[in-house]
Amino acid sequence: MDIAEKLRLSIKDLPEGEYTRGLTAIVRHVEAAIRHFDRADTSEDEDAYTDCIYRTNQVYEGSLKEAYRILSGGSPNKKSLYDIEKYFDNGSSIRSRVVKQMSRYREDYRNPSTHDYNLDFDENEAILAILSVTAFAKLLVAQMKSKIDADTLRNDPSFKPASKVSQKADSVGEFAEELAHSLEKFLNNDAEHLDLASREPVALVTAFLEKSGLDIVRDVYMEMDQDWIEWDVIVTNKSGYKVPIEVKTSRGRYSPSIAASRIAQVRNFAQVSDYKHALLVEGAGRGTKYVWEKVIDTTDLTLHRVGRPLEIAQESE
Repeated sequence: MDIAEKLRLSIKDLPEGEYTRGLTAIVRHVEAAIRHFDRADTSEDEDAYTDCIYRTNQVYEGSLKEAYRILSGGSPNKKSLYDIEKYFDNGSSIRSRVVKQMSRYREDYRNPSTHDYNLDFDENEAILAILSVTAFAKLLVAQMKSKIDADTLRNDPSFKPASKVSQKADSVGEFAEELAHSLEKFLNNDAEHLDLASREPVALVTAFLEKSGLDIVRDVYMEMDQDWIEWDVIVTNKSGYKVPIEVKTSRGRYSPSIAASRIAQVRNFAQVSDYKHALLVEGAGRGTKYVWEKVIDTTDLTLHRVGRPLEIAQESE
């Protein structure tokens, strides 16, 4: 796997903006870190591994600054790295798993290399730093794309879905069914007509729900006894009924095992967070025929799924 190319392609998916130059520089730093690593292998230059870490630090800092530009809406130019780290540590702008990745890299690599000039890193530490910081940067770019797509849709005057979620519901179950039915109609009709299927699925779903006047909370992190869960969206109607939504992308190969694991994940999330109704949306791009089905319907839990028919998974296996 060419991790630098993976990061480059994810950045290429973003429209041009103030952040483009900075993100392009981040890829160059990743490539330079890899060259330092290769130099150590071929020349037996032990300092090359430490040079590699100094480059990954640039990836770390640049990723945070460009993410701050998009996710906060402010300029990082007059902000110290400490202030930006504090913003992400204390806020809800980035997902908790990304915050953990940020903290891990900062504690394991950036802080030691910044404050101890006698420190030398070895081969294992260098390769872990490259993999860790590149994964971190890619996660941030994905979240930046979701934010950019959501803002674009929200501000697009042509985004006027014919479908809409009704606010009327006498129970949380009725609200969940209305959500699933409305999303099925939207993805089959409006999204195709408006040429929106290339957007991030989470951005597409949340923009539609916001247009219906529903209260949306994204990236909801919940800490359990010895575990944690993170819902993509929790939506609330005017009656106060709440339904959690998990959104997945399924543009590639689809199989029964993939479908089963996603259903099991959302079922477990719903059960441990005490929701009786939950919704799994699987976005699959243009030309997809979406269906709404109840994949689990018991006394304790009803799990609605909106996506391509599960029979397709059987056929493609």
